[in-house]
Amino acid sequence: MKNKGFFYQMFLGIFAIIFTLLFSSCAQTDAEKRRDAVVSAKIFLNSGECDDAVDVLNAAPYGDVDTDFLATYASAYACKASFNELTFFSEDLLSFNPDDYLSSMAAFSTSEDMTEPDDDDFDNLQVAINTLLYAGGISRTKDPTTERRAENFSTEDLKDIETQLFLMVMAQLGRYARYYGNADSIGVKGAGASSNKCFMDYSSAQTLDFTFTDGGPTGNDVTYAAAVAALNAASQIGSCDGIATGHARLTTVARACQGVVLLNVFLDLYEKIVTYFMGDSMDSLAALSSVIDAVLNVVTDPDMAEINSTMSQTKCMELYYDADNPTVIPEELQAYFLFRMEVLFR
Repeated sequence: MKNKGFFYQMFLGIFAIIFTLLFSSCAQTDAEKRRDAVVSAKIFLNSGECDDAVDVLNAAPYGDVDTDFLATYASAYACKASFNELTFFSEDLLSFNPDDYLSSMAAFSTSEDMTEPDDDDFDNLQVAINTLLYAGGISRTKDPTTERRAENFSTEDLKDIETQLFLMVMAQLGRYARYYGNADSIGVKGAGASSNKCFMDYSSAQTLDFTFTDGGPTGNDVTYAAAVAALNAASQIGSCDGIATGHARLTTVARACQGVVLLNVFLDLYEKIVTYFMGDSMDSLAALSSVIDAVLNVVTDPDMAEINSTMSQTKCMELYYDADNPTVIPEELQAYFLFRMEVLFR
């Protein structure tokens, strides 16, 4: 929150209260309470008073299907996360390169804001994302697909929700890639301040069943070391050149699932966003389709169908977290990071 003077902040608070009192009745409906809270929150957001905007919205009844309330609530938490949708759209998105898009995202101006796994900016932006991702009251245990959101919103409202959501997911994925991929300021993986060259360490004991379309080991019981070596030799995974060069903090299922969910949501949304804005200045996103198809077809693994479609953090944890072995990242998550995260961030 900006460091404003005491009297300035007091004036804003009094103004918001007076505005609410003037335009409300003694027996307001929940919808009216949300409407007034949104008006007050927008006043606070216009002056950068993020916490005050969140507080006034939290004081109103939550509205799962109230589009304006959800959008403002997400914007308030995005504000707390040092993220501004308009600035991101007008500046960072213009530098987006579809040929190397995770690298482009890692180079966004907002990507440097994540400095630790529990970073406040990352956590607050995730609250904003979840507000829109599960809009309509979708259960956290289910994959929050467009089809599920569409059950509760008009086509235009859904377009607005998913556009705002997409921009936030791009920024969050950029933060995740920059931090765990150890990227530098221009988005080069493995060139940052940490020592890791890969996202995570890969098992020396487990094996994979997969098809590597550009040559190299193919079939059953391929070791991670052989898979990494083959992908690296084909220049498919950038700086990642060994199974023990991962980020020191990407060692839990919860943190790995964050990456899975962000990337899967991005892959689910981008074609819809291009369709929404076909004819507008979205050429760089429109070019993504062929790029993503080509990259993701480098490797196929028959055991990854479920994880490739998982878009719920809760579901991901239920599938892959083992309370008896809390520090073990299972094969499915390791394969996802090798064949998707590493390949898409070269």
